[in-house]
Amino acid sequence: MNAIARLLTSFALLHALNTAINLVYTLAQLVVLARLLEPARYAEIVVLLSISVYLQPFDQSLGRANYIVLRRDRVGASASEPRHEISAIFLTYTLFLLILCVTIPFSLKPPNLQSYAEDFLILASGLFMNSWAYNLQSTAWAVDFERSFSIISLLRRLVHFAALAALYVTGSLLVFGLIAAAAVAVFQIFALVRLSRHSTLLPLWPSLQGLSWAGLAEHFRQVFTSFLSAMSELIVLNFPYLLITILFGAGPVIVVFDSMMKVARFGMAGARALAEINLSKITRLIILGDGAVAQRRALLVIGLCLCAALVPAAAIATEGRAIFGLLLGPNDVVPSSIFSFIAVVILATAAYQPIILYLSYGNSQDKIRIFTLLCGLGALGLAAGTAYVGNSVEQIVAMYTVYCCACVALGMSQMLQMFRAASDINTTMGVTGALDNGK
Repeated sequence: MNAIARLLTSFALLHALNTAINLVYTLAQLVVLARLLEPARYAEIVVLLSISVYLQPFDQSLGRANYIVLRRDRVGASASEPRHEISAIFLTYTLFLLILCVTIPFSLKPPNLQSYAEDFLILASGLFMNSWAYNLQSTAWAVDFERSFSIISLLRRLVHFAALAALYVTGSLLVFGLIAAAAVAVFQIFALVRLSRHSTLLPLWPSLQGLSWAGLAEHFRQVFTSFLSAMSELIVLNFPYLLITILFGAGPVIVVFDSMMKVARFGMAGARALAEINLSKITRLIILGDGAVAQRRALLVIGLCLCAALVPAAAIATEGRAIFGLLLGPNDVVPSSIFSFIAVVILATAAYQPIILYLSYGNSQDKIRIFTLLCGLGALGLAAGTAYVGNSVEQIVAMYTVYCCACVALGMSQMLQMFRAASDINTTMGVTGALDNGK
């Protein structure tokens, strides 16, 4: 019984449960909002929620840098002094997000105070959900607070489900925003207090005496290194949101693209989870120079991700009308002519997840720089093509499908080169060792 209890309350199971519940919440939010809001208002909310996507690389970079620094201190006991620079940067970033929440809604020109309040609360919920998932969560994992943080995350998400239920019952976007934003604030403060009590490395409030320019500069260098590995994902998966919004505003085109990517992200979530399960083994093989073995395992993971993604891809290709009708209701503006392209995007993005994960954590900065640069150049071509064809949804989605597949092929090439380089290093070391023994 004790073994079963430990399994049911283990971090692995709690984290898997959180991932599944988050996917369900995303789907439920899409269904409820699409059915309760008028098309124009729904498009505005899509734009607001998509803003958090643009800041995701910053959240990822801060969280990954925090993890690297704190994990080294926690495990290696290389430092016992509180990391005031981490608390100071987190506080500054929180203030930055609040400023965005206050200012960005004005760009939508809300007709009254209630609309502005709704926009502010929806944007705050989206931005701080991202910060929680990519920044605060990684920081908590670094100091061995993962199990408790998972429990807090589950409770937090249950309150968000309650907010969604209130929206469905009352039809009030303001009520939904108030409950969701309140949950964000309360749980954020609660988690920070618990973290500061759990580990002396994370003071709740930074001390000016504890801060140093050298410490801040060192941490920002780590943040920049982490940012390089996050940029390609921003460009490949999220740049079209910004491009379409700038060119065509909040309208049917952004709704179609957002609907396509929401369906694709379900496959991406599963593919990333599968890739993360094998991450430690593959990176260990790279470090040991067993590039060939690492390559075989990585290709197997990519193959499994593609097999799993075949299910949603085939569903969209054959039953896309019914699926999008169920998800979007009266806001379903996805044309049947692009279902085959959406199916290809689902497969491509599922393969993209393990490829970029292994490139990022394989300590292959040169390959990441090349990949990010070429993806950026391709994005410029996509932008030019989108501006040329106008608001033709079919042509825009077709161009993005080609671009996405090209990025996957490029990433695969860089990943295979990384594995070959690891094997070459191992071979060189082996030859050198043999010569030394011959002497």
